[in-house]
Amino acid sequence: PLDVGLRCPLGVGVGGLAILSALPADTADRMVLDNAPRYDRQPGLGAARLLRELAASRRRGHARRDSVMVPGVVAIGLPVPYGASTGSLTVACMKDQLDRRRTERVLQALADARERIGAPQPGGDGGARSMSVR
Repeated sequence: PLDVGLRCPLGVGVGGLAILSALPADTADRMVLDNAPRYDRQPGLGAARLLRELAASRRRGHARRDSVMVPGVVAIGLPVPYGASTGSLTVACMKDQLDRRRTERVLQALADARERIGAPQPGGDGGARSMSVR
């Protein structure tokens, strides 16, 4: 179970992973390496795994991870760049309910929500790196 108000390093949850993936690679990687001891204390994660997941998230254009905190749960997320800031939109569900087809539908819904809330599209006016939904 998760405690209300739980604090953990950026990237432990899929929302933070999405945010990190939207940053320039050298900036995000340096943040992870500078905080490696904190990530290495996270059960099932660690700095080395997080760096691999960041690279994969950048290639895919979205973050995806089996939860390291709640067994059987998977989450996907998109970064939401806005000016000098970046947030994220995420969906989590039981792993057996998120097959490839449903993943595509959820990613499209997240991209639509990002557009509806008025966040500049990656590579557009917000100055964020280009990321696509794949």
